[in-house]
Amino acid sequence: TALNENRRLSVYVLWNNRIPAWAERSTRGPALASLRTAAQNRRSRGVRVRMLSGRREIRSIRLDPSYAEATAIVVDRQRVQPSRRNGRPISRAVVLNERARYELRRVGRSDRFIVWRVVLLE
Repeated sequence: TALNENRRLSVYVLWNNRIPAWAERSTRGPALASLRTAAQNRRSRGVRVRMLSGRREIRSIRLDPSYAEATAIVVDRQRVQPSRRNGRPISRAVVLNERARYELRRVGRSDRFIVWRVVLLE
């Protein structure tokens, strides 16, 4: 659930260049800070990014023996369109193929996890 909500948040931030109030339901720590910084950089350059298509594949999930943390390897294949503030395209659509390690942390004593850190892999 945390990975799916984080993806929804990422797509929202790409287009709106702001962090919504509901962001902390799925993402906190360094992951949220990097989303905030990226949104601020795009906003200052007057760029928005529209997700045209995307496919996410969760390759693996490893739960720590403490049950407090988990790690997931995720492959995202996306086609995105950079645009100006008014929505007009800047250039052609770009195809991205990203592989990342998501570090998840348990929220208190609940059974919910949040995305804590995202590290791009080569």
